[in-house]
This record gives sequence, structure tokens and C-alpha cells, in this order.
Amino acid sequence: MTMMKCLRDRIIRLIDNGGITDTEELQRLNHLLMTKKWNPYCIRHSAITSDSDYLPDYALKKKARWSMNSKQPSRYIKSRMGDELKRKILAHSGIINEDEIKRSTILICPRCNDVNAIDNKVCSKCAYPLSPEAYDEIKSLEDAKFKDLEDKHQEELCILSGRIEEEKVTVKELQERMAAMQESHKEILDLLRDPIRFAEAVKAH
Repeated sequence: MTMMKCLRDRIIRLIDNGGITDTEELQRLNHLLMTKKWNPYCIRHSAITSDSDYLPDYALKKKARWSMNSKQPSRYIKSRMGDELKRKILAHSGIINEDEIKRSTILICPRCNDVNAIDNKVCSKCAYPLSPEAYDEIKSLEDAKFKDLEDKHQEELCILSGRIEEEKVTVKELQERMAAMQESHKEILDLLRDPIRFAEAVKAH
């Protein structure tokens, strides 16, 4: 409570010394000083309420130091409006302009609902593309990889076809040699069966 009292006293001094010149801010601070209770729980509750708009359940538990089985986050998450709805309300009230609605600081993954930075191309948790451009980029990379694999496969098929043709030529040559050897073997057997022809063949050589 000492910290809250010091904060309250400092705001009072700033008001008394003219340190706050904005009229609307001055009116809000005077209203808070007169109507609101100053205790640390208010700051904690406000901070958790704000954090629940962009932090997932597990991260909110970790930041607030709740156990993983705690049901406390549901009190904040069920009542949160979400950034998009808040921006529309602020724009309708004239607090922000329409251009600011289009600008966002986070991206919610449509697959796993994880919170990502606005410049993330893919979800940091499940790698799902977060924009059409990211999807096209991933598809282009996948198509390039597929084409590389297809070209490599075609190249290997050409090499294999060449080797098959070479083997066919080798097999044909071996078949011709075997046929010639069989013919020579047949002639030798015929000579051995006919002694006269065999003798003549020996004399001729």
C-alpha cells in the first residue's frame, strides 16, 4: 500500500504544481483521486485484463504466476472484447481514425490460435502461413523443390536407360560369342566322330 500511496501523492503534487496541462487528463485524474480506491490489485487486475486480449491461456497463467490448472484466466478471457472490436468502438467514438483500424500489431493463427508478431510470415507454433503472400511463397518453394526432384528423377532415368542399352549390347555380343562357340564345339564333335575327316583336318593344319 505504501507504493500506491506514493503514486497517489505524486499525482496530487503534479496537479498542484501545474505539471499536467491536458484538461481532459486532469479531469480524469481528479475523478480517480476522488472516487477510486488505490490498491495494487487494481493495477494487477487492469494489467491482466489488457494482457488477455493478446496472450494465449498458458502465457497469461505464466505471467500472472497462476498454476497450469488454474481457472482464473477464464474470468478475463470470457469477458474480453478483442482488439478488432475495441478498435471499431474507438473509431466509432472518434478516438482513432479508420486507418488505425487496418493496422494491427499481432496476428492470430487460424489453425492453432497462437499469437504471432505482425511481421511473421508463418505461425511460430505450427508453421501455418499467416497471409496469402506467405502461402504463395511457401507454395513456390514447394513447387521448386518438387521440380528439382522431378528433374533429378528424369536425369537418373536417362542415365539408367543408357546403362540398360549398354547392357543389352553387351548381352547381344555375349550371345553371339556363345553361338559361335557352340558351332565350333559342334564341328569338333563331328570331326571326332569321323576319324578320316579328323585325320585330314590334322594334316591340313
